[in-house]
Amino acid sequence: TGDDGEVLARHRLDYAGETPAAPGFRLVLAGTRDSRTWVAASLSRIRLTGAALQRLTPERLSEADAPAQRAGRRLVERDPLGALRALEELDAPSASERLLGVVARARLGRWRAAEAELRALFADDARVAAITPELRALLRVEPAVYGPLLRGAAGSPALHELLTDAWSVAFDMEVNHPDTLTALWGGLIDYDLERGMFTPLKMRGVVARRLGHREAAEASFRAALAALDDPERAGNITYGSREYEVAAIRFEQAACAVEAHDIDGAAAFIRPLLEVEDPDPYVIDRLRARADLRPLWGLAEGL
Repeated sequence: TGDDGEVLARHRLDYAGETPAAPGFRLVLAGTRDSRTWVAASLSRIRLTGAALQRLTPERLSEADAPAQRAGRRLVERDPLGALRALEELDAPSASERLLGVVARARLGRWRAAEAELRALFADDARVAAITPELRALLRVEPAVYGPLLRGAAGSPALHELLTDAWSVAFDMEVNHPDTLTALWGGLIDYDLERGMFTPLKMRGVVARRLGHREAAEASFRAALAALDDPERAGNITYGSREYEVAAIRFEQAACAVEAHDIDGAAAFIRPLLEVEDPDPYVIDRLRARADLRPLWGLAEGL
């Protein structure tokens, strides 16, 4: 549903399972291991046909579950101590199971212990690869908690890479959302402007401008353009074209100038994009679509 309650999309899932050989089915509701999308969903109804619900006590549920499953349930039930007790039963916990312990300790406010466990996980590349989806999900759900923990345990570069990956879709679709702005600015405030990659630099600049940090935004945009000229720092170009990325940065630089009431300076960023033999329709349409560049709309007249 939208903000006004209007139903925007509806999906019905019909599931017909095979007859269980064990005592019965168990319905487990959980999100994906990777959380980059910008959507929330609620389950309104489950219809059970050809089966009957059993009344299972919490004790019977716990007895049937593996320790990691019980730990996950305890975290959902806001019982981090119970989660830690369940994890203590594991002789050789996996990286994902150890990450559950990090979450439990963080919720208990045991920051040093959580950071120490996270640092131990980052000492092995294979373990990091195994928990990368979960780390991204944590950075989407609670960036104010796991951002500082990751920065302390693995260093700022590791945080920057995970954070920009985790929030990439939200940045493209909902860059003006307060959660997007807060998460990305808090994580990228210390990003290396001289040696950083293009995409995080662009994201840092866009977010800084929307938060009113104009000087930081301008510095980020200059650094982003410099990164585009370095093949090792340019990375994967978002729109498949360097020219489109340059145009996107120029629009942002022009917006900074407009906000500073420097219309001539803003026009100087846009004119080179239009004063060519065959102006790109994308550039013209993007200029006309941006209300924040209204003082520059006249540059595209007749094109």
